[in-house]
Amino acid sequence: MLMFPLDNPTPANILYIGRGGYAITTALNSLADQNFNILLAVPSVADADADASFTAAASAIWLLPTLLSGGSPMGQVTFKISLWNPHINHS
Repeated sequence: MLMFPLDNPTPANILYIGRGGYAITTALNSLADQNFNILLAVPSVADADADASFTAAASAIWLLPTLLSGGSPMGQVTFKISLWNPHINHS
């Protein structure tokens, strides 16, 4: 995941599916600081609520079953950089 920025300049999306943890939280926050849009799909609401620093980097958060069924993300979606015009900041 940390090699992704070498071949993919911003603006770009990174979808992470899974639970948080120190290493993944650090990596996602680092990528968010580089203006990548972090999209999270978590197995349960408890996973989304467990660690604020894990979800802080996210531009959008889905429950995994909702994402798989084509549903909308939880809460507000806030892309750091517009994917259509990189000069527009939507935060």
